[in-house]
Amino acid sequence: MSNLTKIFFSPSGTTKKVVEQVAGNLSSASKSYDLLTFNQEKEFTNEDIVIVGMPVFAGRLPKTGSERLAKFKGNNTKAIAI
Repeated sequence: MSNLTKIFFSPSGTTKKVVEQVAGNLSSASKSYDLLTFNQEKEFTNEDIVIVGMPVFAGRLPKTGSERLAKFKGNNTKAIAI
């Protein structure tokens, strides 16, 4: 069984709600990483499914969110971008 992980940058909480709704349709058990507070490296395997949610402002991702997301590494990891 795959491990489901939610990663989101959500200053207003809306992106978090969307990510949680999608994750809830896939599995009831999951881990969460809030990029507002999480600023560490993390690596995923091919056994993982990662849902990543980021807001877009004027056609761009928030700088802080992008910098923190870059610390996550995947190895043939399945991902859903929101």
